[in-house]
Amino acid sequence: MKKHLLYILTSVLALSLFFSGCSPQRTLQKKDTLAPPVKAGERLEADKKRVEEEKKRTALFSSAEKAFARGRFDKAKELYSNYADTYKTGNLTDDAYFRLGDIALKEGETDLAVKYFEKILSEHVGSDLFDEAKYRLALAQFKKGDFQDVIELLKSIEGSSLQKDRRIAIATTIADAYLNMGDGVEAVARYVKALDLDPGEELSLKILKRLKDVLKNSLSEDELTAVSATHSHGVIAEHAEYYLIYRKVDAGQYEDAKAAADELLARLADAELKLKTSDMLKTIVQRMDVNADTIGCILPLSGRFAPYGKKVLQGVQLAAGVFGSTEGRPIKLVIRDSKGNADDARRAVEELVEKEKVVAIIGPLISEVAEAAAQAAQGKEVPMIALSKKSGLPDIGNYIFRNFLTNRQQTATLARYAIKELGLKKFVILYPKDAYGDELMNLFWSEVTLLGGEIVGVEGYGEGQYDFGKEIKHLVGMDRVNKKAEEKKAEHERLRPVIDFDAVFIPDSYEKAALIAPQLVYNDVENVRLLGTNSWHSDKLVEIGEGYVRDAVFTAGFYADSTRESTLTFTSEFEAAFGSKPGTLEAMAYDATGMVVKLIKEGQSPSRVEMRDNLYSYEDYDGVTGWTSVTPSGDMDKELFVLTVKDDEIVEVERSTPEAVDEALIEDAEVTLAE
Repeated sequence: MKKHLLYILTSVLALSLFFSGCSPQRTLQKKDTLAPPVKAGERLEADKKRVEEEKKRTALFSSAEKAFARGRFDKAKELYSNYADTYKTGNLTDDAYFRLGDIALKEGETDLAVKYFEKILSEHVGSDLFDEAKYRLALAQFKKGDFQDVIELLKSIEGSSLQKDRRIAIATTIADAYLNMGDGVEAVARYVKALDLDPGEELSLKILKRLKDVLKNSLSEDELTAVSATHSHGVIAEHAEYYLIYRKVDAGQYEDAKAAADELLARLADAELKLKTSDMLKTIVQRMDVNADTIGCILPLSGRFAPYGKKVLQGVQLAAGVFGSTEGRPIKLVIRDSKGNADDARRAVEELVEKEKVVAIIGPLISEVAEAAAQAAQGKEVPMIALSKKSGLPDIGNYIFRNFLTNRQQTATLARYAIKELGLKKFVILYPKDAYGDELMNLFWSEVTLLGGEIVGVEGYGEGQYDFGKEIKHLVGMDRVNKKAEEKKAEHERLRPVIDFDAVFIPDSYEKAALIAPQLVYNDVENVRLLGTNSWHSDKLVEIGEGYVRDAVFTAGFYADSTRESTLTFTSEFEAAFGSKPGTLEAMAYDATGMVVKLIKEGQSPSRVEMRDNLYSYEDYDGVTGWTSVTPSGDMDKELFVLTVKDDEIVEVERSTPEAVDEALIEDAEVTLAE
């Protein structure tokens, strides 16, 4: 709406008021000039026509309203247009134009919406929809990008007796318009006005979130200073100050930023902002006192665990670029020997933080050593990515991460592949009665149930057991059968095992799997899939199990011969550097170090606080061990490799794309909900 149009509208309103107060006096006509009297019959006929016409008018508008309510907008447009064209001065003509404008807005026809709402403003000045039409016209102008018109239109109805929700909407729309025009200070003022209207908790949080975003991203330092000085709204002024400090930090003005953060922190009441300011203060101090390109590494390089530590070190060194020039900022790697000892690991953390001023630490490996180092790292507030199997390690604190193959990852990947890609539905579990077996049995059972599969049998066996006939017979209902009596029967009369499952899950070593596989066949359990964990990943599985393990499926944390591009590149570079193929430990270490290196080279983590926060933000990192995401707990989650035995060799299975699997899961969920 242009300024001159507003002026015309104002004039029309003023004239209407003037003329309504100055109507001419009634003049009596002479008797001989009076109109002839209307006969009673003619009056009745006229009244009847008027009633019929009113019925037609009402029926037409009612039909349009029904079509609108049912979402039949094409029909509604036809009927509303018919009404407006036929009854140009009808008492519902303004309503018809309003509906037509509303439909045009919904359908994205902003020019048409502007036309209909302007008709109400120019031809129906006294309409009870006048102010609402102005608001809708402003929305249409906003979509067109005519922000100055939006502001003028909405300002003209700010003082009207509108409902609170509409006044809040007007305030926020004006704020958005100012923001789009580049006037962030005025936008803040309008958002604050919306907050002052007491919009309720949920809407207040949304407006406040928008405000914080404006303060963070849309205002210059001078504008932030002006907002801080102008607004008595405590939380707004405090956030403006916070983002002013943020700008100083980005500009490297650490001394000034530290002084301002100390002063703000001392008087803050808002708990959330207090925590953020405290973290920022740590960031400032650390940027002043941390070597942002230096990574620490704690591994057992002597003692009985040294062979494992040296394997991991190779992965760390390769990721850090020790064996060749890498793009971007060079990385300094500081290595400390834990000797497999918890006290040495603690001292190593302290030395790496206080002397070497590292930005992050990779390692350790061994459970008790990793736990001791993690407690020290959390105390020193330095991010640490442990390569330990100890579960719950990240629970020590928010600076502790863990990159290791977990049992939950294995069972989730295995169950998903078996059910969603192989189409298997029913499973039995044959497991060792120890802590490892118990955990994997329960995890696999849960994952299968979650995906709509069914566990139809579970049998455990003891440590050191080599004959599994009893357990297998029990799974197939043959444990109470008299074998000698059955042998006397004719072949067709003998009892047969009940094979009511598609696969057997055996969470044990490759040695046990290779022993169990032929015993299943001996007990007439054939044509079922064998499923296992990464403990099966050995060429000896095929060597011992022979043809009995053909088509067996199991998970792996890493597969050097994978066709994944990042894995192929890593394997090639590793072989060139060390003359051998990498294993799971080397690959896990490479990924953990690579995630830290990436953040350093991108310049995103010049402090330990920022390194910690950016590690948590990782999602679908293209690691050599698979797509990796950091969970809120600090553990790293990934879709593992799935391997199988084909032609007496262990190979990677051909899998559906993650997108296809996800779509299948969604479809299944929709079917389940529908049922």
